[in-house]
Amino acid sequence: MHETIAAAFRLRSRETTRETVGMKSLMVRTCLPGPKRLPARDARLLRCGGALLALCLSAQAGPRVAAPPFTLTLLDGRDVSLGQERGKVVVLGFWATWCAPCRQELADLDALAASYGSARVAAFAILAERKPDHQTVVRRARDLRMPVALWFSAGAAGYPLINNGVPTTYVIDKDEHIAFVKAGAFAPGELAARLRAVVEVSTPTARRSER
Repeated sequence: MHETIAAAFRLRSRETTRETVGMKSLMVRTCLPGPKRLPARDARLLRCGGALLALCLSAQAGPRVAAPPFTLTLLDGRDVSLGQERGKVVVLGFWATWCAPCRQELADLDALAASYGSARVAAFAILAERKPDHQTVVRRARDLRMPVALWFSAGAAGYPLINNGVPTTYVIDKDEHIAFVKAGAFAPGELAARLRAVVEVSTPTARRSER
């Protein structure tokens, strides 16, 4: 088990470099459209990326927004894709070992996901550090029932950190549409209320991104 985790961390280091290059390429393509002056609406969209760009469009145009496909590599080496969790509400909680608010946020999310059961909610704690301490990550993972993901093996560009910060939370409804995105820590009780609203409706509607 320890050898598997160590190998996963070595692979994560290589994949993180690749992810970073890919994200920079995406933002350059998105944020440098050319010398012409953009309409105000398009200029606002340039502040978004991936799923956030889709949410900006949905807030102005109205249609629901499909969640970008992704594949996560978990701490134990397994890969999990969005398609494998079809029919469930999926929560992606980005965290870092140095982030104090992340500890409470992950504990709250872990408890909420457990209360709904794995058939209704699939929650993942996604590590957002380039060079985390191996032992610290393993200790934190032992305190959680939900899986810890080391990186996106596919689809990272669709789920950027808002303002490059943690915690950042993405919630995807049962129909694989973005329900809401949250930058920063939730207020007491906010995560429970907002997650309940997504889990308990049969046809959720897209929510706007929060900054």
